[in-house]
Amino acid sequence: MIPNIVIGKVVISSWYTAVIAGAIITALLAVYSKPPGFSLSRREISIVAIFLFVFGLLGARLLYILLHIKQTKFSLQGIFSFQGGFAYFGTFILTILAILIYAKFRKVNSLALLDYGMPFLLLSQAFVRIGCLLGGCCYGKPALFGVVFKIVDNLPRHPTQAYEAIVILLTYYMSRSVYAKKASDPGFTFSIVLGLYGAGRFLVEALRTDSPTIILNLTLAQLSCLALITLAALVFSFRKRPIPI
Repeated sequence: MIPNIVIGKVVISSWYTAVIAGAIITALLAVYSKPPGFSLSRREISIVAIFLFVFGLLGARLLYILLHIKQTKFSLQGIFSFQGGFAYFGTFILTILAILIYAKFRKVNSLALLDYGMPFLLLSQAFVRIGCLLGGCCYGKPALFGVVFKIVDNLPRHPTQAYEAIVILLTYYMSRSVYAKKASDPGFTFSIVLGLYGAGRFLVEALRTDSPTIILNLTLAQLSCLALITLAALVFSFRKRPIPI
């Protein structure tokens, strides 16, 4: 695994380094990819990106605490702590909610914002998974060929972090291609992002070994993926109707 970065007395984990790099790179892509006539200016996109980064971290941290409430004492200090785990679906939930609220405040089409923003938000998760690979978390089951995570054991394991990063990169490429053709159809690209990521991660989760099964031999993350796929179908089917928020 990659060691932490040390600057004087400050220690920056390789995971946080990847997360921050991903946030900066994807925000710059979102700003400079703004199509003509888009409802937000580049300056506004930059400001929204900063807020979504903060909301994303808080959402992931909050969901992790709620999922581990028996082991983690719930407190405001714990939520804002940089120590401990994160659950990505919390990022998904809180950032989508933040975009919906912002769209309501700005009186712009919320699905149009989600169409444009979600591919970039998802792309930032690819950097998070690279950080997981560097840090040795979110590893997979033993494999004939794989990566040895010495903090676990000496067995080669599926690098599920890299698998998910590949799924995200493919989803990003496909969704951006769809957006170029379907930007005038609000909700189309958003549903594609949800569906592709949900299906891809569902398959990757089957190779992970650090997630206990909940029901029907499915993990909580896999159940969440099925919820994403269902949401994708609903958004696609009802995208012509206004969102009640």
